[in-house]
Amino acid sequence: MKQFIHQAINFMKRNYMQEKLSLQDIAHVVHISPTYLSAVTDDHENTRGIPQ
Repeated sequence: MKQFIHQAINFMKRNYMQEKLSLQDIAHVVHISPTYLSAVTDDHENTRGIPQ
């Protein structure tokens, strides 16, 4: 699994209680675009990705 996916998951676990946590916030932390993060998580988790 790509390292930034682990970083994104860890960030979400630490910050999930934030009312306004967004895809943009997560992508900013792992230094990739929100679109790419959504697409990669979609492929990785076999889900619809992270909602934008």
